[in-house]
Amino acid sequence: MLIFKKIGPGLFYAAAAVGVSHLVQSSRAGASYGWIMVVIILLINLLKYPFFLLGPLYTYHKEQSLLDGFKQLGKWSEWVYLLITLATLYTTIAVIALICASLFISTFNLSLPIWVLSLILIATVIYLVHYGKFKRLSSLIKFIIVLLTIASLFALIFAFNKAELIGGLVGEFSFYNQVDVLFLIALIGWMPAPLDIIAWQSEWTIEQHLVSKPTLKESLIDFNLGYWGTALLAIVFAALGTLVLFKQEEVFENSAVGFINQLIQLYTSTIGEYAYPFITFAAIATMISTLITVIDAYSRVIPKVTASLWSLTSVQSSKIEKINLGLILFITVMILKFGMSSLSSLVDFATSISFLTAPVLAILYLLLFKRVPMINRNKRVILFISCIIGLIFLFLFGSAYIYYIVL
Repeated sequence: MLIFKKIGPGLFYAAAAVGVSHLVQSSRAGASYGWIMVVIILLINLLKYPFFLLGPLYTYHKEQSLLDGFKQLGKWSEWVYLLITLATLYTTIAVIALICASLFISTFNLSLPIWVLSLILIATVIYLVHYGKFKRLSSLIKFIIVLLTIASLFALIFAFNKAELIGGLVGEFSFYNQVDVLFLIALIGWMPAPLDIIAWQSEWTIEQHLVSKPTLKESLIDFNLGYWGTALLAIVFAALGTLVLFKQEEVFENSAVGFINQLIQLYTSTIGEYAYPFITFAAIATMISTLITVIDAYSRVIPKVTASLWSLTSVQSSKIEKINLGLILFITVMILKFGMSSLSSLVDFATSISFLTAPVLAILYLLLFKRVPMINRNKRVILFISCIIGLIFLFLFGSAYIYYIVL
């Protein structure tokens, strides 16, 4: 399991975060609503930042992971975390695998059904994660993220040069419009990443500390680079969607493969056809790294929480890990084979579930935050107030979602 010793938790976070929320949701946001979504994405990242900051602060000062903290809060918090994780696990991996498989089908003209290729990809990743055969990933992730970022920035520069009437690329968004609000909630769910990642990053940080423990300043620099780097990339994708696709007759395809073809075309139409191999490689590598890090995270947290709840031995915990990985393979493939109607509906469903569970996770993190011995009281108060503002924001939009869906 120690397959990421050399990589900083910040880049590990980026590998997990940069994926569907960026390639799919941010591009759709810009294409549908224009520059207003660039502003909204920035605001979402600002509102969620305090919650994500709690992770490295707690882990550094308490020298334990957030899951260890839940254990100290009581079994009720572990049960809550486990149920939330199980509620989001399978759809999350299904969406990521769907995009991965679609990229392979589009790039290599494969004739395999998406669910079959997804099965192959997930099974391969499970093998790599469980048996630790992917040790070089740590050196590849930095290259992958940097390559995608450079390609995206170049595409954005070319798009600005080609765009006309930039000032007019502002769409209409209304909080009274059900379609607009539901899309925004789906966007918020995984922007910049689901709140689950806070606990995952805590586990990765503890594992890194087994090798060498950085200073608090180094930890925060690593965290901020990962967080704001992914935020910048989300803004770039939204801007590309705005400049290239906003107010165009062409709309995003509902099929995963069709959408991926459009996404690749978005890049090649602005940079040039010669960029196709680099773009496809960066996109495939990004989604594969996302699939690996997410499965790796779930393979850690579920056995750890269940072992704590039922006082399992290491042998029993190992069996739980194998059962968990088997269920991940079976259930996610079944979702893709029988439950997939369109890319947008599956993505929106998965991200909306993450959004609805976010306030509960946020409360759990805040309860742990009270136990962090921070030196500067003023910073502690500011961070707490910022989290409360973010929590109110999550509850308000969660209430809006329930109103539109249930009532």
